[in-house]
Amino acid sequence: MGSLSVVMFEINEEAMDADAEMEKLKAMHESCSAEPISDSNNATTTEKNMAMLPGEIHEEDEEPKNAGEEKVHNSTARKKANRDRTLALADEVLCGREKETFDIIKLVGQPDNNQGCKVISVWGTDGTGKTTFVRHIYQSPQLGGWKRAWATASRPFNHEVLLRTLALQLLYTIQEDPAESTREQQKSISVMKLKELKEELARLLKLQRCLIVLDDISSALEWDVIKSCLDNAGRIIVTTREENIARHCSRVYKNIYSLDGLKDDAALDLFIKKVLS
Repeated sequence: MGSLSVVMFEINEEAMDADAEMEKLKAMHESCSAEPISDSNNATTTEKNMAMLPGEIHEEDEEPKNAGEEKVHNSTARKKANRDRTLALADEVLCGREKETFDIIKLVGQPDNNQGCKVISVWGTDGTGKTTFVRHIYQSPQLGGWKRAWATASRPFNHEVLLRTLALQLLYTIQEDPAESTREQQKSISVMKLKELKEELARLLKLQRCLIVLDDISSALEWDVIKSCLDNAGRIIVTTREENIARHCSRVYKNIYSLDGLKDDAALDLFIKKVLS
């Protein structure tokens, strides 16, 4: 498969060249456009970082004829480009991993009251697509019965922020009528101290068993300060870069998954798919 490795390397180089060209176009646009991209705090990260299409650059001091329509068109184009890039990344991560996907979905199963909290660990080095892989499972319609919440560990780690994120999501998802999740309740959680947060999270998890994802746990200590608050959760999926942390979080061997790079056959299938698309 040596020739395949060379081909894949060349494809990566071409992708890097394409990204470089996009950065050049973005720089040209920001210097020439009548409406530079806003740095307002209200602008989303995606909106601030996506480059405008070359065909929409105007001469300096030239006012677009249909500025309103053009803004809508630009926004739609950016969203489509972002969506296409996300789908392409998902294809690369999921290619050849149908069995792992099936196994983990089966392991999570459907909500029940007969089991304790089950912890599933997914580990792999940077660039293996752990987060994309687990998000695909998290969003799977095959897990339709679960109420779900997702939190990514911040850096530096702050378990109070992580618990608050989970509590706010669960407040909304567990309610039979989401409208009952009032601004007052959300505001209350937003200002809770750590002890109150733990109590609120425990209360919410007693109402209904949930599937919780803890993304990018980087030490055994991070897990230890969180796990006691999640005893009433039905399932927890942890992603981490370290095998020893994966084993620390999930003590059951069959619940630990290693996400490696693409096997040669899967890489070849992906290459053929990209060539033909």
